[in-house]
Amino acid sequence: MSKKQEYNWQKKVLRDFKKKSPSKIKIEDKKIFKKYLRNHLNLFNDNLKFPVELFKNKKVLDLGCGTGEVDIILNSFGAKCYGFDFNNISIDRANFLKKKYKIKNLYFKTQNIEDLKIKKEFYDIAVSFGVIPHVYNRENLFKKLVQSTKKNGYIILGYVEDGGLIQRLLHRAIIRKINENNNKDIFFLAKKIFSEHIKRSVKYGLRSEESIINDYLVNQAYIGISMGQLVNWQKKYNLKFYSKCPDASLPLRIDPSFQNHTLEEKINKQLYSLSNLRSVFSMMSDKEVFNSIFSKNKIDISKDIDIFIKLLTKILQRDKNAANKKELLKIKNSKTQVAKKIIKINNLIKKYTHDNFEKLSQEIIEIISEISNKKFSFESLNKKVNYLFKGYNGLGTSYILFKKK
Repeated sequence: MSKKQEYNWQKKVLRDFKKKSPSKIKIEDKKIFKKYLRNHLNLFNDNLKFPVELFKNKKVLDLGCGTGEVDIILNSFGAKCYGFDFNNISIDRANFLKKKYKIKNLYFKTQNIEDLKIKKEFYDIAVSFGVIPHVYNRENLFKKLVQSTKKNGYIILGYVEDGGLIQRLLHRAIIRKINENNNKDIFFLAKKIFSEHIKRSVKYGLRSEESIINDYLVNQAYIGISMGQLVNWQKKYNLKFYSKCPDASLPLRIDPSFQNHTLEEKINKQLYSLSNLRSVFSMMSDKEVFNSIFSKNKIDISKDIDIFIKLLTKILQRDKNAANKKELLKIKNSKTQVAKKIIKINNLIKKYTHDNFEKLSQEIIEIISEISNKKFSFESLNKKVNYLFKGYNGLGTSYILFKKK
């Protein structure tokens, strides 16, 4: 893109975000503040394995701070935060919150982050949450985060995975088409057609319906990043991978703790790609998926495995390691039980991988074909949808954390 195209991009994003900030959370409500705080404790302590105590007395840069709620949370962990955003309306609210709660060590400034001249190696931690999908030059933003951070500092990026964005891009394509034909209001249509997704987003993200709709349906600048691209940036800027949420590691890892657990880059890319594919077609949370596999089907393989291991251990711990016929029969029967349950579990896992891929990808192709049809209507579309747009509707914001070498 040319400089003119870049300028037009920024102008368009700013125009849309001035209508409704995508980051605003009503933390003035004590219940919402508690939930918002708990969400971030879960994110850092549990999911990113980055204890919030690590923010204490640290200088934190926030590029694209929006209305400042994230920085208020980080400040409550002991951080001194510097937030920049190109939306003066958002910065006004951030400063209002700062004044309302009489917070020190919190600085907000209206500034286009793509033009911002950062202080190199000045900050201990650099963050940017939910901003990079809307930025014209995404690598340039990432580079600023890296350059601003001291050696052994941390970069925390909240982004949208390209795979996890597919279903929401379909939402946008459908709304565009219907709005074009019937000249109806986008907000009204979105609440009517995608109410399940929007209500779920409100519940877990704590934003308003209007803010969510404006973020991904009204604003056209919404681009995902592949994990492969982030791996390339990690290598280019000499960073050390620290953690990711959701995790994309191989589920069956057996390397002992004293070994280097790093897999070859090409292997990691394969694992990330499989994870990315699941994000395209996710309809249920991990908890719901595993409950469905184990609880609903009343599978308890752990007892069978324990019995099998104990039978083998009992014999192998004897002086002569001899087993009688009765014991050998028990071991064979135990092995058979474990094998049967492994087959059953694999078949159920297939249901959430291959079968979901087949059903949902076919519907995506049919919907794109339907949208391309001049006689498109919501009624004709509805007949094509049996699996899409239910539950998760893909994946929301992902987070990745790097350490600067």
